Amino acid sequence: MLGDHRGAHRSALHRTTDTVRSVVARVLVALAVIAAIAAPAIGVQVHDAVAEQVRHDAETTTRVTGRLAESTEAAWYPTDAAEPADVYARVTWTTPDGKQAEGVAPVEPGLAAGTEVPVWLGEDGEPRTEPLAGSTAVLCGVLAGVAVAGVLAGLLYLAWWTTDRVLLAVNARRWEQEWAVVEPQWRREYR
Repeated sequence: MLGDHRGAHRSALHRTTDTVRSVVARVLVALAVIAAIAAPAIGVQVHDAVAEQVRHDAETTTRVTGRLAESTEAAWYPTDAAEPADVYARVTWTTPDGKQAEGVAPVEPGLAAGTEVPVWLGEDGEPRTEPLAGSTAVLCGVLAGVAVAGVLAGLLYLAWWTTDRVLLAVNARRWEQEWAVVEPQWRREYR
């Protein structure tokens, strides 16, 4: 069979490094196939975990209307930060059972005291951040799958590049050693 060097009649042009390169290439292709299966599977697992969190939040979070007890107009932000979505401020609200409550909740920046704001309450009745949207699960799953695929592709490329460089260096060193033996003979014979 063409290209099959496993028999007793090895080609003089076939180097050990050729066999190493072939084996490494086959292993890396097998790992690439595994990575192509693993990346989407990890993306699906991340999606499912986030979707479960979204479902849990939807079942256990209650939205009430609160009133700012303090202004958020002078909220401090780092100078290099983009406009923040929320700041934390003291808010009062009426619980679902009709009692008055007060606490610190995430609210929009730039609001005056007394402004009505949405307050999200967790199972314990304490303010919390707004629950994740359902689309967040899809986004997280896709990003996780793409990130895993990218990292694995990079690692496989790095492994091939390293193997290639090492084998090229080995071949060059062997060629120099062989040339050191042959060159003096050629110089005498072809003067």
